[in-house]
Amino acid sequence: MKTLYHYCSPSAFISMITERSIWLSALSLSNDYMEGKIMSRRFDAIFERESLDKASVAPIRSAIESLPELFEGLAFCLSENGDLLSQWRGYALNGEGFSIGFSLEYFHQLLFGESGENKSKIYLKKAIYEPSEQEKALLPIIIKLKEEVVAGKLKRPKPLTALGSIGNPNAELEYSNKLQEYKSRLLEQYHNIAMSLEDLYSFKNPAFSEENEWRLISHFTKDSKEQCQFRVSENRIVPYREIKLHKLGIPPISEVIIGPKNSTPEYVVKRLLSQHGLENVGVRRSDASYR
Repeated sequence: MKTLYHYCSPSAFISMITERSIWLSALSLSNDYMEGKIMSRRFDAIFERESLDKASVAPIRSAIESLPELFEGLAFCLSENGDLLSQWRGYALNGEGFSIGFSLEYFHQLLFGESGENKSKIYLKKAIYEPSEQEKALLPIIIKLKEEVVAGKLKRPKPLTALGSIGNPNAELEYSNKLQEYKSRLLEQYHNIAMSLEDLYSFKNPAFSEENEWRLISHFTKDSKEQCQFRVSENRIVPYREIKLHKLGIPPISEVIIGPKNSTPEYVVKRLLSQHGLENVGVRRSDASYR
């Protein structure tokens, strides 16, 4: 059974265990200012390499660039490595916190249930760091887009002029039909791009590859009235969504690692877990020699 680890402070650890819930927090307020912006770079690189008509792809580029401004990404971040010094220092109160080992299988069951259909609009995604792999993830969109551009189907019809309509009583109707067809094709491309929203916040800068990150990702439209909650973090107000860790056939947590600078006795952690219905969870201390 694969385990994914979430590094956190002691107060966050207590909250997750006692409330049996996790928080998906706004990525625009994370430590990586490139969150949500890498996809636009990948598209630009592909457009340039494929020498696609600039006028045809201009509205597409504009739509892609605007995605982070329109949609906020919310995520609960996890790592494949549960005892990594950089993670302790960056995300677990400089080694004074905890690393919680969550069951990957549990998350799959939580999201998909018995039906096998994800109705939660929350996605479990592995971060993609390599530009070549990011481009590969976008390939289905690129193939369709390239076909339309090469065929000239995404070229905006030239405006109708008085001179051009001479001798053609149907000129206005023909222009109107062409314009409508163009807008329809453009809308289809926008729809294809919107379908890649779950990848928008799974593309990461290669500099973060050591983290081997996975994410539970959700979104909301920034100007909508979709409900979310708010918390204070480092003197900022951060939007988040709470996900309850319901009791399923699989326990949500399989292991807890106590940080290298955390002096909490192991028996205290075990008792806390047991008191909140989390039995048979392995508890150990970090192997990192950090103080």
